[in-house]
Amino acid sequence: MLSPHVSRLKPGLTRALSFARLSAAPVLSTLILSILILIHPVSDFFGPRYAFLAITIYILFFYSSGSIGSQIELTILGILGGLIGLAWSNFGIGMAVLANRRYGQDSDAGRAIPAIFLLLMAFAAGFARSKTPRLTTASRIALFHSIWVLTEDLGRTTMSARTFLDLFWPTLFAGFVSLLSSILCFSTPATDIFGHLILDALSDAESTLRASLETLFFAPSDPDVPPPPDLGALRARFLASSNRLPLALKEALFEFSYTHIAVERLRPFVEILARLRNSLSSGLNDLVSLKQGEHAGGGAAGVQASSRSGTISGSASLSADRATADVEDDAVVESFETSIRLLCQVVLTSLGLVRNALATSLTPNKPGPESTAEALVAQGKLLQAGVQRCREDLRTTLLKGLAGKAAQQDHLFRRRLCALSYFAITLLAISKDVSLALQSAGDVLERRRTGRRRVRWPTLTRAWLGAPPSTSVAGNESGIKHDAHDEPSEDQADSDHHLLHVEEELQLEAYASYAIRRSARGDPSKRSLSPESLLVLWDSPGIMKARVLLARAYRAFGRSRHVRYAFKNAAGVVLLALAAFFPAGSAGRKWYTEQRAVWMVISYFYVLETSTGATYRVGLLRICGTILGAIYAYVAAVIAQNNPYGIAALVAFSAAPISWVIRRSSFPGVGVVFSITIPPIIFPPYLGTATTKTIATALTRAYMISLGIIAAILVNLLFFPFHARQRFLTQVSKSLGDMSKLYLAISRRSISAEDIPRWQMDALEKKVQTSVLQGSSLLEPLRLELSILPKPVRLYRRAVSSLQRTLDLMIGLRYVRERVPRKETVLDVLEYRLNLMNAALLSLYAASQAFRSHSPLPQFLPSPQLALHDLLEAIDAHVREVLAPPQPQRLDFGLVFTLAEAEILTEMVASLENILEVARLLFGQASILDVDENEHAQLIASQQYSRPPQPVVDPRTVPVLHFPLPTRLGALEPVHIYTWNTKLSPFCSFSVSLLQP
Repeated sequence: MLSPHVSRLKPGLTRALSFARLSAAPVLSTLILSILILIHPVSDFFGPRYAFLAITIYILFFYSSGSIGSQIELTILGILGGLIGLAWSNFGIGMAVLANRRYGQDSDAGRAIPAIFLLLMAFAAGFARSKTPRLTTASRIALFHSIWVLTEDLGRTTMSARTFLDLFWPTLFAGFVSLLSSILCFSTPATDIFGHLILDALSDAESTLRASLETLFFAPSDPDVPPPPDLGALRARFLASSNRLPLALKEALFEFSYTHIAVERLRPFVEILARLRNSLSSGLNDLVSLKQGEHAGGGAAGVQASSRSGTISGSASLSADRATADVEDDAVVESFETSIRLLCQVVLTSLGLVRNALATSLTPNKPGPESTAEALVAQGKLLQAGVQRCREDLRTTLLKGLAGKAAQQDHLFRRRLCALSYFAITLLAISKDVSLALQSAGDVLERRRTGRRRVRWPTLTRAWLGAPPSTSVAGNESGIKHDAHDEPSEDQADSDHHLLHVEEELQLEAYASYAIRRSARGDPSKRSLSPESLLVLWDSPGIMKARVLLARAYRAFGRSRHVRYAFKNAAGVVLLALAAFFPAGSAGRKWYTEQRAVWMVISYFYVLETSTGATYRVGLLRICGTILGAIYAYVAAVIAQNNPYGIAALVAFSAAPISWVIRRSSFPGVGVVFSITIPPIIFPPYLGTATTKTIATALTRAYMISLGIIAAILVNLLFFPFHARQRFLTQVSKSLGDMSKLYLAISRRSISAEDIPRWQMDALEKKVQTSVLQGSSLLEPLRLELSILPKPVRLYRRAVSSLQRTLDLMIGLRYVRERVPRKETVLDVLEYRLNLMNAALLSLYAASQAFRSHSPLPQFLPSPQLALHDLLEAIDAHVREVLAPPQPQRLDFGLVFTLAEAEILTEMVASLENILEVARLLFGQASILDVDENEHAQLIASQQYSRPPQPVVDPRTVPVLHFPLPTRLGALEPVHIYTWNTKLSPFCSFSVSLLQP
């Protein structure tokens, strides 16, 4: 047993060990490269002028990422990119040498050729970086080498191998030293990182489920029971850990590895944990507010609490019958609690076994004979038995508690029963996923015991090019997913489709005109060159086809964000380097050479990002890092006094804290520029290549890098700006549109029994989830954008959280809808189902259009709350008839799903109204009547408004919707004037009752 002093030191020792493991490879790489640079024969072999660039190239392009497989990939791509850049730039220099030999030293052609070559390389590198994020490192290093070679000594008439080797050797040594350091420091493979992320997600799932159970049955009135953990914080942590898994899976698939377990064996856990996350986020609604509502006082809060603790579909008045129903609910809840606790304990035990099995499989040591899959198989059988027992107990409890007393019940849809039913249904779905996890964990454990370590080659597909690089330095610092906005919107796709039809019609008209003009001109031998003949030639089929193709290519070319980014990158690089192509002896050429303005060009293309907010943030961080790096380099140079041991020690010492800044902090740009500012200040005096004093060099590097950063910010703000705020609003609108399609598909399957394949529903759910995540990824760039007025980021975050909540509920609704009794809860109440579906779809459509066009919402929309109220009342009546004697067994377990669906619909309607409220706060509303919003909201919450009389609806017509208005507008009565039919689907239409005094 450890002493108290050692126990207190243990956390600090753990953090120190983690920091040492994190910084070992960067410190070792920096130390080796510093020693090589400080050895004169080696630096002469590198090339004295550019020897210090070995550390710069290492920091920018080969920085140790912590994964051996990704480091191998980074080394290969970096060296290939460097070779391409050197080959292209040396080819341009060779052409310039030939021009100088022919037209004289420092000729116009000799200076124009390198400029053209630099322009083409900058455009290609920018396009490759934006189009294929995986090639970010390769494109950057190719442009880096091109800038250095194509802007130096343009008046030369001879060319030697040093033009190629001066940058080739630093690049080669930087790449291989970084790879060697990663191997020696035992960096973790991406497969193991992916496995440990799965373990963390499983641990979060276990904690969230346990906290949900404690919260569900927590009694606030009992002072001896400690309060449960913060369920919201646990759910948020589980959401973050599960969302990291798809990217980690891609990184593991796209890297070299030498492991016992293939990544494909761990792939099923990504889908399993995604379903568990959805269930734990949407299905386990706590009853704390329900129990608090029973003891709530007066006022608005008391009204809302009592409404929530009462029935879903009835009023909130507490009559004697309601008091009796509460007592009966307590007995049902107590029976539910026993069954749910037993099954939940089995599920928690199963999750613990899965986590232990995976942890054992991921250890370097081979599992012992006691670690077999037999325990997992036995636990799976126990879990299946627990599920069967829970289902039978729930069915018996509900039928016993409700079936014989259906006639005496005021309402069946009481919040406590519905919430418990939803909890039970969700727990059964979780049990199914945990059973699959037990099987997958057993397969992984057996493979680990019987398999051998093998080399796993990366899966090189088209998706590999689109995946972001796994390194922190070369990755995307903007926070935007690279493929988040590549696909055109539906409106844009429809417009393009219409434009194609118009072009085809115009092409046919041009063909007809061409045929008429050609026949009217007569004999071809007598034709002469004239404007009319040129017009005929212009409309000829071949020329017309080429014109159409050219117009389409130009339209696609100009619309592409990749082309726009490449244009900004190329234009900025050439304009900043323009002074290098001035004639020799000119003031601009002299300034560029003496001030080493090449650093200005490099900082420009490295800082330029696809988002204006990202460029602004990265630019400011790099300015701060540049200043700090220049100060440290000057102080280190003064301390070292050209002593090689002191220089190597001080440079390597700076790599330790910088490794944490680059790999663990949210501002890696500071660490990058801090590191690259040190070598050009501290090494040239020792190597004898310094042309100015150390303090002058430090100031020059600082202001040159700052000029490049400012230029990047101005270009990104003025030319083709990426406005994250506008993109965010458009993305939210797209998410709402996709969500309406998902809800329509779910409703279509339940109403018309349409056999939509499961894979299509899964693909639609994944599409909506991806759309919501893409909108979430824009929040940080949006926050960083420059704006005179404050941005309502809090409302934007609320909109994203409401979208995620609504999606989770819709996925749960799909699971329940597939199992509810169709006749009693769907077909017999079809008109009320359509009413609710119309109201929900109109709410989604109105919110989507508000976010898309920034237009205010209508003051009155069809109320999903009223539609849900009518639906649940109708279902309540039908279910009570079914439960009445003499045949109370007809619903069987479907009663649990019916109650669960009521809970889901109630939460989903509340989430939809939250989305509408956010849209109303952001864009306002087009007022028709002067209504007190606070009074209106309170009346809606308490459900104390008077219901308008329902008109007689002909079965051959569509249902009538009524707008919820306050009772003080009693002078206005709903009168059915006319029916406005809008076809939202083959079976979805609605009519509107207007108000007339």
